[in-house]
Amino acid sequence: MGQPTEMSREAYGDVTIYHWGERSLLGHGDVGPQGTSLSFDDLVNLDAHVSALTSATQRQINADAGYVYKQLNAPPQHEPTAVLIRKLPARDPVGRGGSTLTHVLSAPSTELDLEFALAIAHSDWDDWLQQGARAENLLRNGRVIRREESPLGNLPELRRVPMHKLRPYIESGGPKAALTREAAAVPEHFLGQLRDVIREHPQKALTIVDAPYAGEVIIQALRREGLVAENTGFATREDIDANMPHFVFTQQPPENMIIPQHRIRVTVMPDNNLRVDGPSRTHPHAATPGPQTPSGPTPPGQSSGRRKPFWR
Repeated sequence: MGQPTEMSREAYGDVTIYHWGERSLLGHGDVGPQGTSLSFDDLVNLDAHVSALTSATQRQINADAGYVYKQLNAPPQHEPTAVLIRKLPARDPVGRGGSTLTHVLSAPSTELDLEFALAIAHSDWDDWLQQGARAENLLRNGRVIRREESPLGNLPELRRVPMHKLRPYIESGGPKAALTREAAAVPEHFLGQLRDVIREHPQKALTIVDAPYAGEVIIQALRREGLVAENTGFATREDIDANMPHFVFTQQPPENMIIPQHRIRVTVMPDNNLRVDGPSRTHPHAATPGPQTPSGPTPPGQSSGRRKPFWR
């Protein structure tokens, strides 16, 4: 499942970088696309689908990255496309807070399926992005640097991403193995409660507040249980859950106080039980008492290690 077909072995994706600028590639100021491997027409089309999803949470600068995965609705006779978005909260080039450094990886959905996207989200993108697209060359102390400040000098033109090389690089060990291991280590007490909520509300989208494990790890654990459809979208570090993919993870209660009608919110309580809140009712989810502090997976990124870029 999720493996490329023989006909799609040599498939390519594209990378687009969003951050604040006086003028984006689309001609406007503020946060927008500042670099891309796409053609202009394809960039316009991509931006129409993802611009509302590119802002990182602003509750903490230098926080862990947030990820969004979504399969886009393709026009007739067009190949379906998926996007995986990595969002880092940042200050803009003049030092003001409330900005973002965002990478959008876009590719045919057959090449960027849910299982592969989860593993990529669990990787260090600076291990496989080309030099000019890496966060280490675009950020300095949480601030997006200007092009003339880059340690590379003038940033090179962004190249397309060879998905047929990226997949074996991610799946040969490191990120994929770490994701699988950590998903298997999610305690049954926690996973069982989520399983009950999903089965009780099969048509509802799900927001998880203050989850003790990385969002991609929880989704992978639920996939192992057969509870996640392969076209399901997710967002792992957000401030709101309105107009978002199916699974949303927030560290604090979403800023949009009203729960969308199609969504259930699950809050992880201090005793590691779940409180379930719906659009019209709030009640504690019945659960067997469990340990106060579960033994959980290793934090993401600690076991994957740094390797040379996959194209070398």
